Amino acid sequence: MSFASQFTAWYGNLELAVSEALNGPMTDGLKQAIRESAQENVYEAYNSSGYRRGKIGAAENLEAETDGTTLTIRNVTQPQGTGAKMTETGFVESGAEAYRQPFPRPFMNEGRDKYADGQAQDDLANALRARGFTVI
Repeated sequence: MSFASQFTAWYGNLELAVSEALNGPMTDGLKQAIRESAQENVYEAYNSSGYRRGKIGAAENLEAETDGTTLTIRNVTQPQGTGAKMTETGFVESGAEAYRQPFPRPFMNEGRDKYADGQAQDDLANALRARGFTVI
């Protein structure tokens, strides 16, 4: 087998391994980090024990999509009882007073950054190792 053929095969395996990582452990890890960020930055930001918890941090409201080596997570939570056409994330993160948001409580990028600065590298490395790649 020629070098070009070997490289093409190796690269194809690498792309497959990265895709499997993005669609598996990395999606799960990022969703978990966003859920934790919602808990910390949205729900725990209130001092009142009477605050009604919504579903902005619920796993079923986090949709994942991959395109090549890009993983995108969207929070599709709809505002409760408003009939609004946009997702609740924008209201919460901006502190939209019209929707009774007391102040901005960003959580999506915070969750992403926490995951990217920590567990993401381990999740990718473990997925590559599982496919036979050597990761230092």
